[in-house]
Amino acid sequence: MRAYEDCMRVFIMCLFLTVVCTDSNAINHRLFYPESDSLKKAKFKLLELRSFEDNIVGYTFESDDKPFADVTFSFRTRIFPFDYLVKIIPKKHRPELGLHFAFTGRLAQYIGTRYSNPVVEKRFNPYLFMEFRPRKKLSNLLFQVGYGHESNGQSIDDSASFFTTANLPRNTVNETKDKISRGWDYIGSTVKLDLFPETYKVLTYEAEIGIRYFLQRGVMQKGKEEYDDWERNWYGENFTRNNVSGILVAFTCFVDSSFINKVRLSYETGIHRPLTASTVKILIGFRIGNFPLSFSYRYGYNGDLAQYGKLTGSFGIESLIPSFQRPEDKRKRRPGDLPHLQ
Repeated sequence: MRAYEDCMRVFIMCLFLTVVCTDSNAINHRLFYPESDSLKKAKFKLLELRSFEDNIVGYTFESDDKPFADVTFSFRTRIFPFDYLVKIIPKKHRPELGLHFAFTGRLAQYIGTRYSNPVVEKRFNPYLFMEFRPRKKLSNLLFQVGYGHESNGQSIDDSASFFTTANLPRNTVNETKDKISRGWDYIGSTVKLDLFPETYKVLTYEAEIGIRYFLQRGVMQKGKEEYDDWERNWYGENFTRNNVSGILVAFTCFVDSSFINKVRLSYETGIHRPLTASTVKILIGFRIGNFPLSFSYRYGYNGDLAQYGKLTGSFGIESLIPSFQRPEDKRKRRPGDLPHLQ
């Protein structure tokens, strides 16, 4: 494991614990000390944490792997000192512009099916980005552009280490594939659009178009880690990451309902040779009482970063943790709902 990845893991876990503590404290303040909202906002202004991608605890069935407990945690925080630079611009012409840091991590634990020691790291994705929202007539648009790093946090990058590890007790060749190191730096941009904001009062439609380009070399990843020749017996097509990722189109519908409350359909393809390699994902979210439950299906690539170029399918049963609301989530709330909860 590279030293910077060890440091990043410790840093992220500290922030993740802060997320939980911050959210819990915010609930207690609002329930028992409603008059202290202004003080609470000032206290947490320097570490304002919100969801970035969905926070998930679930169970995933992969077509080329054993079933596993699947955990994804994702947050974002605004870097408030940057706001002082924006204030230099006269208020009349000042854009709604902010600098943000986000992190998404994914872990798998195999329960009674294979050795996982105790979890297998699947994804580490820090992302630094600028966010801009136009004023007035275009206020339903959101623009993001930034620089990120994505890896699976593993360490094997040569054939000797791979086959030595595969021959250790409790290991096989198939299980050792998960330990092959992958990593890329990338430049990304996203446009999100809140469709029909004034027409539908019960539904919220959100469209998203995202573009990523994975670099040969970067600030955190000195050289991209993709398929090597010694892996050719199992990697199938010799895809680069840009062949299977880079262009994302997604459509999400939030429903103010006591049963189905979220439907998301996404399509991803490579920025090199678009439409050659495609991935489709469908998620349907339910609310059973106050318990959030969802079913997801994926067919395509990137099911696992260690074998990102392998065509697979997966089905997941998940709970979308309603820890804190996304800034762009404009779903209507019922009376009595806490403003910061989904």
